[in-house]
Amino acid sequence: HQPEEAIKEWEKSRDLDGTFAIVHRNLAISYEQVEKDIPKAISSMESAVECNSNDPRLFYELDLLYEKGVVSAAKRLSLLEAHRDTVEQRDDAMSRIVLLYVQTARYDEAIQLLATRHFHVWEGSRGLRDAYVDAYLMRGLDRSAAGQFQEALEDYQKALQFPFNLENAWPYRGGRTAEIFCFIAAGYEALGEEEKAREFYRKAVEAKQRMEWSHLRYYQAAALRKVGREDEAEELLDGLLEFASTEVGSSVGFFSKFGEKESLNVRKARNHYLSGLAYLGKGMEEEARAEFTESLSLDSRNVWARIQLSRIT
Repeated sequence: HQPEEAIKEWEKSRDLDGTFAIVHRNLAISYEQVEKDIPKAISSMESAVECNSNDPRLFYELDLLYEKGVVSAAKRLSLLEAHRDTVEQRDDAMSRIVLLYVQTARYDEAIQLLATRHFHVWEGSRGLRDAYVDAYLMRGLDRSAAGQFQEALEDYQKALQFPFNLENAWPYRGGRTAEIFCFIAAGYEALGEEEKAREFYRKAVEAKQRMEWSHLRYYQAAALRKVGREDEAEELLDGLLEFASTEVGSSVGFFSKFGEKESLNVRKARNHYLSGLAYLGKGMEEEARAEFTESLSLDSRNVWARIQLSRIT
């Protein structure tokens, strides 16, 4: 394999006739994967889109590059919506709109799209499930903050569902059920239904889940505290803090969206987020605030870090 030679040939082709979208696309992929030059890759993929704005795959791939290049969610969403008729032709391209709706707190629109479109399974489509859960949990938090406790609880409960049109089955290892059960329990608490709240905290403790260290451990620890198992909660939080302090290269890409590889900054941001959760669970709010702030400085798309930061008094 001689990727550098391939790049030279494609560049010659581009210089002779710059109207072939496939040439710009090939160069964009090469600039990203071979030269590790994201701005250069973005520029080339933008040229591909200009040459053929009727290919939805190009918009999907451009948005992935925009994400890696930390282009604002507003700009990315504006482009996709401006070419909505084209983007509609592919599920993976439409998934980017869903993700961006969630990132820009347009939860109603994300939920509407998730409810009305049939998304077929593709490689990396698991991230759509995360977007579905995020949309309902985040909208529920907004409703709770507005005093709409019953509506918030209903959103939390919907996060547990697996709509047929998303082609997602109940996850073998539990998915994010421990987290969702905690939200449902908090929803019942807000309504003064203490017994139902305790039931769901117990469910969160017992939830089958992935064994790796992730944000789910924070929610399990929170549930353990609620059912009076303080020592176990503290042990979980200590473990989460220790894990988050390890080298980022060893961390599991739990927050990776749509099957894409994560950058070093994203992995570092995730570890700071996990540290923030561990400190939050321990009641150390100043330390938590510092970690969430650092997480956002490394990855401004970490919406959960932003939400947790806003909830610290």
